[in-house]
Amino acid sequence: ITGLGSIIVNDVTFDVDTADVVIDGTPAAASELRLGMVVEVRGTVDARTATGVAASVEFDDDLQGPVEAVDESQSTIVVLGQLVLVTEATVFDGTTLATLEIGQVIEVSGFADGGGNLRATRIELESESEGYELRGVIAELASDAETFRVGGQLVDYSNAEIENAPPDGLANDLYVEVEAQDDPVGGVLAAT
Repeated sequence: ITGLGSIIVNDVTFDVDTADVVIDGTPAAASELRLGMVVEVRGTVDARTATGVAASVEFDDDLQGPVEAVDESQSTIVVLGQLVLVTEATVFDGTTLATLEIGQVIEVSGFADGGGNLRATRIELESESEGYELRGVIAELASDAETFRVGGQLVDYSNAEIENAPPDGLANDLYVEVEAQDDPVGGVLAAT
């Protein structure tokens, strides 16, 4: 979202007055949509006027977890083993790159780049953690240990409920969303 007062997405101004809005899986009001959120909009568009009417708008963050490292000189943050790239276009809410502290929980919305990093469009400081989320591509799948890596984060999925997996189960190179309730222990995130 690059503009509000309706919402502007990909240079199209969408009327959201009658849209069904969902934020992180929960019904929400259109007034809760924020700059920098990467959203999925369904509706109609008039290409001549670059306007549209949204039937639905859905937002789900790409990453939520504790800050592990901040490098202001490189404009990077590490969260759950993921390298987050900060640009001039990144919108901050409740914090800045200069004021982020190790251990603070942040929610990040953005786009994955070709190197497996997350280019942040929005970073929001969370006042309390309601669990962690991580999206990315499975690597180093070890079925005997029921672990895999997403970026730099080792994930234990031995007690996880696995949803919408292909018939053959989890595999390297699948794009997944991992949810967890607790901090990583010994560098391992226990997926729920």
